[in-house]
Amino acid sequence: MARSTNPTAEAHRDLLKDFFDDTARFKFHSLVAHGIYGSACRIKYHDPKGPALTNFLVKMSFPGKYHIDAMKTEKEYLKKMQANRHIVQLVNIPDNPLEDPLLNEDVDPDSWIIMEWLNHGTIGEFLMTAMAYLNSRGQKLPNRLLWRFFLCLIRGAIAMAWPDKRENVDDAVEESGIVHNDLHLNNVLMGAPPEDDEHTITPILKIIDFGCAGQIPSESASTGVQKNIYDLGNIMATLIALDDTDPRGRLPNPPKFTRNGVEMNTDCEKLVPAPAGVDPQLVELVCACTASDFNNRPTLPHLLAQASAAVRDRGVAFYNNNPRETDDKVKKIWQQLTMSGPYADPTDA
Repeated sequence: MARSTNPTAEAHRDLLKDFFDDTARFKFHSLVAHGIYGSACRIKYHDPKGPALTNFLVKMSFPGKYHIDAMKTEKEYLKKMQANRHIVQLVNIPDNPLEDPLLNEDVDPDSWIIMEWLNHGTIGEFLMTAMAYLNSRGQKLPNRLLWRFFLCLIRGAIAMAWPDKRENVDDAVEESGIVHNDLHLNNVLMGAPPEDDEHTITPILKIIDFGCAGQIPSESASTGVQKNIYDLGNIMATLIALDDTDPRGRLPNPPKFTRNGVEMNTDCEKLVPAPAGVDPQLVELVCACTASDFNNRPTLPHLLAQASAAVRDRGVAFYNNNPRETDDKVKKIWQQLTMSGPYADPTDA
């Protein structure tokens, strides 16, 4: 979603401000962004049972059947995947003004959804800041950060493949065929790190914007999983290379890479040859995700096993005690790049 405004998005802002500022339990905060089919506004909610203010996001569709249908599609797919924490979560607000028939007679109930607020922005915004700071210095993001981001995206793809398995692979159950169809840097948000082994030093990534989602029939030549893997590979390639050149679209002469001793084509031109200082196994896996032949792309069980092992086993010692791979430095870099920590040059120290 874009940060700039348009007249319809501004009308949504004014409407939601009137709705939510009419009661002491809510406070309208801001119009956050707008996209192709709707706007997103941040609201604060005061829980009467506690002193804390909680943020949530109201997403409203623009007028017209196409936009409302996209909102209905997004709501449908999000409801299917609510057991998965790497997918943005829907939020139920008690006494929601949008559900008050006295207030919302002009608001189509299919035209809005309420979701959790994720406070560290999109991966696209993170990338822009990282490029500005690091490219001129010839630096890359830490490998240990990249592996954790990769694992988050893999878990999001697993959520789409098996929506009710809580991001666990289940080969005994047929894949859902869900394909996001618009999975790119600005449709992945960063949230506060949960307390678990996978997010000790990095934020959680969550996939958003399912308005274009669909399902690929099981008898199709390629699968929804293969398409989603291709898209998450492109996201990772951009983060690794710190190069925002649009990677989508087949290359007329795709470069070759070697995986398990076999040479194959990849659409991941920006990682061939592999950038210096980046874990070669990570580069190989990402190149495989964007293999030109979809049959050469790795499976989700393989990706999960490889990324989980890297997150678990590859500490700073694995990277020759590089100071930029320490827990503290990885935390400091992502916090500074998202401006959620003390603002300073992320390349210092």
